[in-house]
Amino acid sequence: MTWWDRLKGILKREADDVAEGMSEVGRKLDEALARKEREAAATPAERIDMILEDIEEEDRRFDEIASKVPDRPATPDGPRARVLSEDDVAASPGLQQARSGVAVELVGDEDAMAGVFDFAVNVDLSLSAEQLTRVAHLVEEHALVIDTLEQRPGHFWVSSPSLHHDDVALLAAVAAGSLLEG
Repeated sequence: MTWWDRLKGILKREADDVAEGMSEVGRKLDEALARKEREAAATPAERIDMILEDIEEEDRRFDEIASKVPDRPATPDGPRARVLSEDDVAASPGLQQARSGVAVELVGDEDAMAGVFDFAVNVDLSLSAEQLTRVAHLVEEHALVIDTLEQRPGHFWVSSPSLHHDDVALLAAVAAGSLLEG
């Protein structure tokens, strides 16, 4: 097969793809035009029925998509869901030591960071700056983290509307505990 034959084959496949796409666009335009014609010819009662059918279809699509989301975020006025428990992590001396040195505070409305972050995490353990950064990165696997470790060692901000503060504390303690043991 020469390069010319290969080029013709590529162009033929591209032309087929374009033709298929154009026929799909034409079909969708025909469907939209037919729908508009039905709407224009409909009585007010029939038009209301069409609108209600559209709403039901959108609700079905939304429910289908929402059912695929593993953890829905907590409602603003409802409690945050717990996704971890003490049984989820193996107890160890390093974890127990880390639990005593990790504090998680809810970010209050009066705080400048309240619009973006949910928790402030303070790690008060004898860890190096590199180890503190690793703790922040391990927590970041589950939530949005912005660390301020350079300005305030052991301090970082967490944004996670679906996690409970105990889960954030447990995540940070597990990360710190593994470093203390290692």
